[in-house]
Amino acid sequence: MRRIIEPGAGLRAGYGALGGALNRNTVVTAAVAILFSIAGPALIYVSVAETLGFTAEQTSSWLFGAYAVSGLIGLLLAPYYKIPIVGAACIPGASLLATALAGHSFAEAVGAYVASGVLVLLIGVSGLASRVMALVPLPIVMGMVAGCMMSFGTGIVAGTAELPLVCGAAVLGYFLVPRLLPKVPPVPASLACALLALLLIGGFETAQLSFSFSWPLLTMPRFAPDTFLSVSLPLAVLVVGAQNAQAIGVLRAQGYEPPV
Repeated sequence: MRRIIEPGAGLRAGYGALGGALNRNTVVTAAVAILFSIAGPALIYVSVAETLGFTAEQTSSWLFGAYAVSGLIGLLLAPYYKIPIVGAACIPGASLLATALAGHSFAEAVGAYVASGVLVLLIGVSGLASRVMALVPLPIVMGMVAGCMMSFGTGIVAGTAELPLVCGAAVLGYFLVPRLLPKVPPVPASLACALLALLLIGGFETAQLSFSFSWPLLTMPRFAPDTFLSVSLPLAVLVVGAQNAQAIGVLRAQGYEPPV
C-alpha cells in the first residue's frame, strides 16, 4: 500500500542537526528570503484587500494566516525531510483574487481558500502531483522560474530612472562591499547600501505610520459554487502547476529530492 506521506529523517534528527548547519551564510540566506517574502507578497495582499474592500482587521487576519501557516509548514517539513521546504504566499494567486473575488464577501473568500486547500491536498495525497512533475522536463521548469525572476533583475533599469542614487548604491554595494569585506555576502551588502541611500535622500515616510495589536479574526467560511469555479479551482491549479512546480524544480536543481 502506497504511503500517503513519504517518510523522512524525522523531527528529532532534523532539529538535532540544526546546530551544525547554522552559519553566516545560512542565516543571511534566511534573512534575505524573509525580507523578499515580506516586501513582495504582503504588498500585493494589502493592495488586493483594499480593492476588495476588506476591513483592517480582515486584512491583518489574512496576512497572519498567510505568514503564520507558512512558518509552521517550514518548522515541520524542513527538519522532518532535511530539505529546505517552506510555505510561501502565492503571488500569482493573490493577484488572481483581485478580480475573481470582486463582489464576494470575506467569508466567501475564506471558503474559497478552504476549498482550494482541500483540492491541493487531494492532488498531493493521490500521487497525481508526482506523476505530473515526472512528465515536465527540468529545463522547462527552470525556464518558468527564470521568467518569474527576470522582472526583479530588469526592474533595476526602470528603478534607476526614478531613484538613481538608491539603485546605484545597491549595485555598488553588491560588487564592491564583498571585495572590501570578504566575509559580508553581496545581497545583504546591496540591501544595506540601498537603504542607507534611501535614508540620505529622505525616502522614508513615517508620518502616517501607526502600530497597534490585532487578534486574528475568526471567520466562518461560506461556500458557494461560483467562488469554487472562479477562485478555488484556478487557485489550486496555480499553486500546483506554477508555484509548486517551480519550487520543486529549484530544489531538484540543487540536488534535493523533495517528496511529491
